[in-house]
Amino acid sequence: MTLELATDLGGEERAPALEWIPARRSLRFAFAGYSFHETWFEGLELLNHITQIKTSLDETTAAIASLLQHYSTIFVPSHPVESPVMPLKITRQFIGYTMQTSNHYYLKLEGSFETYLRRLPRSHRHEIQRKLRRYPEASGGMIDLRRYSTPEEAARFYELARPLSAKTYQGRLLGLGLPDTEAFRGELRKHAEGGTLRGYLLFDREKPIAFGYCTGLGRCLRFGFTGYDPAFAARSPGIVLVHEMVRSIATEGRFTVVDFGPGEAQYKRLFATTSRLCATSFFFRPTPLHAAIVLAHRACIASSEGCGAAAQRLGVKEKLKRRLRARAAGPAP
Repeated sequence: MTLELATDLGGEERAPALEWIPARRSLRFAFAGYSFHETWFEGLELLNHITQIKTSLDETTAAIASLLQHYSTIFVPSHPVESPVMPLKITRQFIGYTMQTSNHYYLKLEGSFETYLRRLPRSHRHEIQRKLRRYPEASGGMIDLRRYSTPEEAARFYELARPLSAKTYQGRLLGLGLPDTEAFRGELRKHAEGGTLRGYLLFDREKPIAFGYCTGLGRCLRFGFTGYDPAFAARSPGIVLVHEMVRSIATEGRFTVVDFGPGEAQYKRLFATTSRLCATSFFFRPTPLHAAIVLAHRACIASSEGCGAAAQRLGVKEKLKRRLRARAAGPAP
């Protein structure tokens, strides 16, 4: 659905319409890095990319308040803001719950892949090239990246990427790997049939060691899931994967924006040409149940952060983190 906002920008240009799509999203409960519960919500999600959002968060929130008369939950994955947003705002019209305010990274492809690389800071290019030179030395002298986009290729991509995702730190410790659900497999098929799926696998001697799952929206290609086999971490397969993915995307010529999404990661800082401060938020219809879920989620975060701070004071936080990561990198059950 599309919602027109009558915001006049300088008397000449009107803000583009905000577009919403049906979505099922969750709040994930985690303690000390371990995810132990998810609460799911049906509602709407803001579709617009941050480069298309010209309204302020307050203006968008006013539009959301009217939507909550018909939908119980609205999810805003990333909205440009001028300063950090308070986590919780409760009014008679909505419960606003901002999960994070962080940098949202993306790159713009203008011209060739080589032109894009020249736009990166020299230190970033040097770091990328250093890792690229080291990789072939341990991988048979070649970089083997394969792209998957058709319905037939989508099934093969998922068959190979899902077990690989289950090995990753994100998948094993945080529960953030490729979903093993029929809903996600249906989403994958839908994107493949619509020509908007881009799956990538990096191989080492016919063994998949890193993957990227992306979906297209117009001229923008959005990163969904990425990861690599921790057994190959010394080779920096994640950096090699993203370099070759961007090369493939630039050569294809269909997409002009590659969106890495909000949150910090080394590959985002290395490859992005632009970042903007953005908020990721849920908006709920103000009911006792929604208030209880949000407050419980905030309490879980506070408890986890409190324990982390205590471990830091005791000087054992880094040791515990290394142990948890080693456990996640161990043999899969």
